Amino acid sequence: MAYRLINHLVVVFLLCPYTAYGETVCSGSAADISCLMRNFDDFYHKNYSDFWKVLHSSLKEAEHCRSIEATSSFLNLASLHSTNAEFNEFFAESIENLCLTSPKCFSDANNLLPKATQERLKMFLNNPLFIDKEHLYKSGCLKH
Repeated sequence: MAYRLINHLVVVFLLCPYTAYGETVCSGSAADISCLMRNFDDFYHKNYSDFWKVLHSSLKEAEHCRSIEATSSFLNLASLHSTNAEFNEFFAESIENLCLTSPKCFSDANNLLPKATQERLKMFLNNPLFIDKEHLYKSGCLKH
């Protein structure tokens, strides 16, 4: 019995190094949009609270548009091709609203992205979840 318990603990220790050492992916000062991009699934599953803090913080930066690069970093999340419904809904709502409230900033930041990511953003905007598509055309972020 004791052997099975010790064997089980060793397996758990080897399979869960983050728990064993008390570390998580993208923790502390490393918890930023770049780390989230590199470690999307691990960050989401191992540090859910900080995952959303980083996303909301990055969205705030994008909305303020003090830096086109920060806005572009947020828009670059489209390149993830995530199947995470919670994230995709958040991202769709965010970019639809950003398109309406700051179309010039959105467009300038979008121009910094690789063509494939621009196409992914266009796909999101062509299939809006929250905003009527006509409003996105009127704002200028989506072209006919």
